[in-house]
Amino acid sequence: MFISMVNFATARAGILGYKFEHFEKYSDGKSESIFYCLRNIVLEHQDLIRYVGRVNDALKWYFLGEFVVKSYHITVTLSNVLEATNWRDLIYYIPFMLSVVVQVFVIYYHVNELFLKSTNLGMRIYKGNWYDQTSEVTKSLLIVMSRVQRPFVLSIGNFRVIDNDLLVSMTQAAYTFVLYQMI
Repeated sequence: MFISMVNFATARAGILGYKFEHFEKYSDGKSESIFYCLRNIVLEHQDLIRYVGRVNDALKWYFLGEFVVKSYHITVTLSNVLEATNWRDLIYYIPFMLSVVVQVFVIYYHVNELFLKSTNLGMRIYKGNWYDQTSEVTKSLLIVMSRVQRPFVLSIGNFRVIDNDLLVSMTQAAYTFVLYQMI
């Protein structure tokens, strides 16, 4: 369910990027119409900011619990794999560990896609036809470009932003813990 909420925001960010890049197509060509069209796109952007904020508020503690549990599962399973004495144990532990890693990867991949789409909004505005617009529209676009520099992020509690590096950090921490146990 939460992946659907994240994908919804990612899709809206992609559509918003297209609208920012081709905003003059959504108007009848008059400067007032272009300005109001841009204003509506900015309102959509503000609505998306609020939506991502609500999703983050609703899911950040879930993501913290998920992070702790999955980190524990990866660590314990990796420890069991290294201590396994027969093939039967390996046949059980390796698929379990891989399934946990895949679950974590899927979650973090979708959250990272939202981050990437939101960081791309400024470039999409820049690729648009902003240089042929009135000074009022150009100034508004500059303000919007400065506002879209802050990407959409989801966090783990109040501790860290979720990105692909988090999976690598989680795996490194599990490996370090296992090595520490072996000493």
